[in-house]
Amino acid sequence: MTSNSGDRCEEVRFVLNGPAPAGYHVEYGIAREPGRGNTGEAAGNATLVVVLNAPLQGVDDVDGHQPGGDPPQLDFGPDYFGGWRSLREVKHAGHFEGVSVLAVGVREELPFRVYIDQNDSYWTLVLQVAG
Repeated sequence: MTSNSGDRCEEVRFVLNGPAPAGYHVEYGIAREPGRGNTGEAAGNATLVVVLNAPLQGVDDVDGHQPGGDPPQLDFGPDYFGGWRSLREVKHAGHFEGVSVLAVGVREELPFRVYIDQNDSYWTLVLQVAG
């Protein structure tokens, strides 16, 4: 995760488990654990729900992707974001049958941008939130 104060935005990057194209959806709302429906809240006054139609790097799945190594750190608490303007917390809500859900807590509903950064080995979903 990086903070880019020159562009007045902060960003979170989620590395996907392989080079295959993956769908995604990001919107403000309530994060729900896939397959169970349990809700997960993140610190802040609003939550961006990130739904990836692919496993995150290092997370085992049943779709034949290979784990990317050691399990990744998926949760970053309020202490991590102490000096940041917009981001408050990132929590892994869960994964099930190749779908990963994350909750990104922000101080309030702010404009955001999402795009895929691709190389030969992995796709990375980049979420930028206005500062």
